[in-house]
Amino acid sequence: MATGTSLNGLESLLSDFMGDQSLTDYIVGGCNDCAGGIPGAAVNVTTNAASPAVRNGNDSSSTKIVTSQGTATGSGTPAALQWVKKKPDTSPQGSFDSSTSVQGEWWVFVSSTTPLPRNLEFDLFWGDGLTGHTAMWGTHCAFQAAGGSGNWELDAQDGTTPAWRAAVDTATHAAIPCDTTLTRGGWHHILWQVHHDNPNASSPQIYYDYLTIDGVTHIVTAGSGTWGFKNSNNNWHTLGIQVQQDLNASHNTLTEYIDAMSVNFW
Repeated sequence: MATGTSLNGLESLLSDFMGDQSLTDYIVGGCNDCAGGIPGAAVNVTTNAASPAVRNGNDSSSTKIVTSQGTATGSGTPAALQWVKKKPDTSPQGSFDSSTSVQGEWWVFVSSTTPLPRNLEFDLFWGDGLTGHTAMWGTHCAFQAAGGSGNWELDAQDGTTPAWRAAVDTATHAAIPCDTTLTRGGWHHILWQVHHDNPNASSPQIYYDYLTIDGVTHIVTAGSGTWGFKNSNNNWHTLGIQVQQDLNASHNTLTEYIDAMSVNFW
């Protein structure tokens, strides 16, 4: 695989979000009312928090994200997200503008005391700001959504319905399960490899290609992983990665640890 340019890990970049302004090439942020859930979720982010378990033998700190009901009331579920994205390059054709392949990497730990959430989301996004095309690769583990599918689902993003579709494995022809792999109380390693067509091509599309969980790789079928560009009027000029937490119907508090979150592009 070609070598890309990597954004730094979420832990240090969220320090930027908490007040360290030395990371001038990146923007780090989060929100609780833009994540698609009912407004009012409360989010507390702690960088360099003590991890509940050591990762890779010597990594004992991570970013702790606690999402709770806050002021959210009514039907639906509260949600929140946190992102890391590259600032737009000053040149008309920046370092990431012409990239067509993206790989996202996350290390995630969900507290063993956390009730099953509705979804845990892991997303990648790209926009060149020149053609007006935006690629948003939205993926989540649907623990309790859609009747509790327990599978990986992909966001079509192009306005077709249903918006979320099961990610189907080419070898098994079945939806890729997640509730049996993203178990609570342990670290898990997630890799998504995706790409998109040149926006100048006729009917350009985005593709979800490979999902690797704890070293096991799934090839996503073309039928479940090929969609149009994001149906949006926003001319994004950036590249980034994010995580999102969707609480369950009981609005139970969710405690999630994220470490070594990065994105490569080429």
